This record gives sequence, structure tokens and C-alpha cells, in this order.
Amino acid sequence: MEIHKKIINGIEVNYIQVKKHKHIVIAYNFISLYNYERFNERNMLNEILENNMQKYPTKTKVNLHLDMLYGATFKSELYSRGNIISNNFYLKFINKKYLKNQPNLTESAFQFLNELVFNPRKYNNYLTQKATNKQIDEAKDILKTYEQDKPTYAYINFKRAILKENIQRLKIFPLEEKLSQVTKYSLTDTYNKMLKEDQLKIFVIGDFDKLEVENIIQRKFSKKLNNNILENINLNFSLRKTSNINEIIESDDLSISRIYLGYLLNIKFNSKLYFAMNILNIIIGGNSKSRLFSVIREKLNLVYYVYSSYNHDSGIFYINFECEPLDEDRAINEIKKVIDNIKAGKIEETEIKRAKEYLIKQYKSRADNLVGLLNLHILADIEENQPFDLTKTINNYSNITKKDLLDACKLLVLDTIYRYTKKEQTK
Repeated sequence: MEIHKKIINGIEVNYIQVKKHKHIVIAYNFISLYNYERFNERNMLNEILENNMQKYPTKTKVNLHLDMLYGATFKSELYSRGNIISNNFYLKFINKKYLKNQPNLTESAFQFLNELVFNPRKYNNYLTQKATNKQIDEAKDILKTYEQDKPTYAYINFKRAILKENIQRLKIFPLEEKLSQVTKYSLTDTYNKMLKEDQLKIFVIGDFDKLEVENIIQRKFSKKLNNNILENINLNFSLRKTSNINEIIESDDLSISRIYLGYLLNIKFNSKLYFAMNILNIIIGGNSKSRLFSVIREKLNLVYYVYSSYNHDSGIFYINFECEPLDEDRAINEIKKVIDNIKAGKIEETEIKRAKEYLIKQYKSRADNLVGLLNLHILADIEENQPFDLTKTINNYSNITKKDLLDACKLLVLDTIYRYTKKEQTK
């Protein structure tokens, strides 16, 4: 694998040349500082651009054009970490080496992405009211779904409860409190700022002709669009903890209880503690071989399911389980015992080895897939301003010791207990 970076017309272009895949993927990434006030708009932009292309205004026309590109596929996604946010657009197409008449699909791929991103339907220079209304209606439908889906409702309310004054880090779309502010004007303004103020990075991965791609970019981006370099990037936040455990009880017409135990962690991104905490999460409750699963579910039969999750971006480690209402207190106490045992150093070397192997296998699996490998490079570039290094990542996890895990354990001080339970269980 060869990795090169070059500035073309003010745009940073990343070439990732990989020989073994039959496809090529091109990605446009628009990166800016996270803006809580416009979080809804940034999330809505991707779908608006996908479904409101000037040249291909319907999904049928889009699909017909992609068929003409020998079954090319595209997708978009939003990525947020720390105080940065990125709207990403991908197109995957077959390498011309595997086609008989060898059409120039690379140029067509760039042209399609340009139509998608830079040429949406507008009316009087604004994104259309119809497209805006559609996004707002869909966002309202999502909120209704959240209210009706009990597990999702519990998760969102737990996140709100534990984040407290750090609520701007919620990052769950849509933000209900900001939805009434979304208009065609705010969407258009957000779109224009994305084009004019974001840092645009282009990624090309696969077995391609670098000179050919470079010439295409020179022509397609003859005017400098985005040569802004982001400053003040911060992937680490300081969370204020309370001295007492914050316990919230919500009641509803439920047959089972949904419980969250939440811990706030101030861990520096990509530090030794960061890698240790990821391993510790797998040991505690990150998969079906975890301590919580084997003890709380399999041995004690107290819960229907139990798992743990660590999210560095929110600074939250949490344990979630479902159980019968009468088993809530015992399940919580038994989970606390499991955590206390681990904090006391009762961690088997076999558990540590198994957790490391699990995480390393996940990275290897992603790196063996063209789109997965591209995403790893994009994230590494955003987060560390350097290419993804699988060997380095494996070493970062392999070198974590039991002492490192115990250092991470010291940070596990319970902050919030959130219960979503039957009405008669409310205390």
C-alpha cells in the first residue's frame, strides 16, 4: 500500500494505492468545527444533496446513471468527534482494468460527485422549501419513533441525564430543542458555509493511475474552493463530575425495566488510558464472553441482556441492561460487585488476551475491506493528521498491560443511575 498527499488548487488530495481490490472509491470530506446550533442542518444536508440533484432530480434517474457507470454505488455519512464535524460523500466504482472496453469511469465518478455536492436544486438561490419541509417532517417522524421505541427513549434520556450542563455533546439527531429553527434559509446558509469555509479533503483509494486522477482534479476544481486549514481542533473535553450519584427514575407502561449505569471519564484521545479503556470495556461487557454477560446473565439469570459501551467522544462509559422490575436493585448491586472485583485486580490474563484479540480482529477485518480501509484512513487523518497504521494500532493494544487496565479502572466512579421502569415501581 502506497500513501501520498498532495495539494491541488488548494485542496488536500490523499492517494491510497491498494492493488488487490477490483474497485476504486473516491470520497469528498467537508470538515468544520462542530456547531451545536446548526447540528440539525449539518445532518440534513447529506440527504438533501442526495435527493435534490439538479441533473438527476429523482432516485430513478440517479440509479439509471449509476447503472451506466457499471453499477457504481454512492453513500454519504456524517462524522463527529470532539469539536469537529465532517460531511462525507463516497462513490465506489469498478476499476476499468476489469472492463472489456475500458471506459473512463474515474472522470465520470468525479463528475457525479461534483453534481451531487455542488449543483443541488435551488429556487431564488435557496435550497427548495419542498426539500426543507421533507427534512423537517422526517426529523419529526424520527422523534416520534424515539418516543415510541422504549430502548431508544431510555438511551436518549440517560444521555441527557448524565451529560447535564455538557448537553451540547449529546450529538443525537435530531436535536429536538433546535428543530423549530430549521428553515430553508438556515439550511442554505449552512450549505454555503460548508462549501466556502470548511476544509475539503479528497480521498482516492484503490488501484488507479495517480497522474490521471491528478489531471481530473486539476480540471474539475479549477477554482480554489476550500483551502481553509482547521485550527483549534480539540478531541478531548473535560467533564465535570458530581460528588454524589445522580439517580433518575422515569416510569411508563412497561413490562420490563431498562437501566443505565453511567460513568464520566476524562481520558485523552489515543493515550495509553484510551486503549486500556477500550480493552477494559470488552472485558466488562463489550461482547458475549464478557464478565457481565457470563455472571449477571448466564450465572445469576438476573437480566435479559447486559452490555457495556465506551464512547470517548462523549466521555461516557455505561452499562445497560433489561430485567424484571423486582430484580432491578439486585442486578445493580451485582453489577457493582463485578466492577469492584475488576478494580481490585481480579482480571485473568486469558480475559485480557481475548479482549485484545477481539479488538485487533475488528481492525484487521475493516482494513481488509476497501471502504473500511478508506474510513480508517479518513478518521486517522481527521484525528491525527496522518495515515492509518494498522501495525501501530495493533501494537497500541498489544502493549497494554494489566497495570494499565487497573489505572483505567480507577476512573470508574459511578456518576448516574437511570431507571426506566413500571409506574408502580416509582419510588
